[in-house]
Amino acid sequence: MKDYYKISEISKLYGIGIDSLRYYEKLGVLKPQRDVNSYRIYGLNDMYKLNIIRDLRLLDFSMQQIKEYLDYQSIDNTLELLHEEQVLIQKQLKELQTKEQR
Repeated sequence: MKDYYKISEISKLYGIGIDSLRYYEKLGVLKPQRDVNSYRIYGLNDMYKLNIIRDLRLLDFSMQQIKEYLDYQSIDNTLELLHEEQVLIQKQLKELQTKEQR
């Protein structure tokens, strides 16, 4: 595994458009380093954040919620996030069960 990846490589690896990666940077969610030619280079920390972004987007989290989570990431925040998701899933299950009983 390489230490750094260029934006086009990250885009292919994660199936994320280059414009989206630039948008994440504009929001301050990602902060890729720059090489001597001023190209963006993404390291392991950026890849870690991309995994979190991908997973939370699948759960319909907004980019603002994701940014707040990444900015204040802690065990307590993670547990709170998991609890909120559990409550949401339970609510959706109840709704589905109610529809099935009709």
